[in-house]
Amino acid sequence: MTAGSAASRFHRMLRLAMATGTVAAGCCLVLAMVSLVVAMGQTRVDSTASSHAFGDQPTGPGGTGGTGTGASPGSSASPGSGHDTGATGSIAVGATLARFSGTGMDRTAFVVGKPGDWGLSWRFACFRTSGGFLAVHVDNVQSARHVRLSTSGSSGHGLAWSSRDPGRHSVTIMSDCAWVVEVVLPRH
Repeated sequence: MTAGSAASRFHRMLRLAMATGTVAAGCCLVLAMVSLVVAMGQTRVDSTASSHAFGDQPTGPGGTGGTGTGASPGSSASPGSGHDTGATGSIAVGATLARFSGTGMDRTAFVVGKPGDWGLSWRFACFRTSGGFLAVHVDNVQSARHVRLSTSGSSGHGLAWSSRDPGRHSVTIMSDCAWVVEVVLPRH
């Protein structure tokens, strides 16, 4: 055996060990991220919509405004989001403006007339033991206003309100579970 072939064999073994270590580290990272997502399985709603409920009355905890009903246990809203999916609000649900349902991903749109008060009612259910997720992104096409909802678990439901947000809205719904998303109007 020559010195060149021994060095070549050593380098191949070293490259194989490095590749195996990289694959193992990648698998550990993926498992850690999945565990983190499952452990954090709570609702989150972000919005640039108005920070007050209809009629300019701050109704959420700490005066952050917005109301919601029927939220999932353990749900939360980010500060200043304009929505509180954990509170029982005084806004009653009226007519359904649009209804979307399915599994997987859907992209669609809806139009809200003036004054632009509307709600996003959502629910999902997973039929496997490991649970799943639901993410809903609503963007007003004519302005920079948006609503972002993200939740995980075996099931969930909630309602988030947006005020003074008329116009055409694009909707992206992503889930690995069965879901229903409705755009509702307040009862006056």
